[in-house]
Parts: sequence; structure tokens; C-alpha cells
Amino acid sequence: KDGIVTEGIDSLLPQLAAYFGTSVDDLLRGTAAPPAQLVPEGERKDINKMMLKVNVLSVKGDKVKVNLPMALVKTGLEIGLTMEGMGNYEALKNVDLESILRLVEQGVIGKLVEVESAEGDIVEVFVE
Repeated sequence: KDGIVTEGIDSLLPQLAAYFGTSVDDLLRGTAAPPAQLVPEGERKDINKMMLKVNVLSVKGDKVKVNLPMALVKTGLEIGLTMEGMGNYEALKNVDLESILRLVEQGVIGKLVEVESAEGDIVEVFVE
């Protein structure tokens, strides 16, 4: 209208999120995953009471949120579970659950991984 070219909000939000280095959800909610931090040994939560959270934002508009107790992640690794089994998203294949578990066992929590596939799918992994 009046010579101004406008884009749909659906196509503009991912561009804004990328510009600000955040996700569309965080942009809309005004929240962000906590940054990765190393918790001193005496202040760590029991790993069995922690949660692994995985957010997938696909270029097709799919939003997937997975919340898994770390106790289940540990058990899943013992039987050979991989992120590939959690969905048909190329970016999930690059997430190494075993490395994440080792980091958490050493006291690292918060946003541990952010992967963007060549197709444009974005995966965020954090532990609380």
C-alpha cells in the first residue's frame, strides 16, 4: 500500500530471529534459553532430576519441543538411542546425546547446542 512493500509476518519473524541470534519463540515470548554455565560440584542438582530440552524449528514451519528427564536419556543411551530416532530432521542427526550427558555429568547446564542444518532447520538443546 502507498508504495510500501510488506512481507508476511511468517517470513519476517525467522529473519528477525536470525538477526538477533535467537529463536522465533524466544523473540515472541521475550525469553531465551539460559546460557551454558559450569556449576560447582557442591551446587549441582541431581542429574536424575534434570531435564533435557530439545526445540526444533523447521523451515516448513514445524515446531517440535521435546522434554526428557536426564534419567531417561541415560537409560536410552544404554540401549542405543540416538537423536535420529526422534524425528525426521537433518539437524537432529548432528546432536550427540552421549557428549551432552558427559557435559552435564561434569556440571555444565543451560543451552548446550544450537545447530542449523543446510536446509535451515534449527535445533536448540539445553539442560535444566
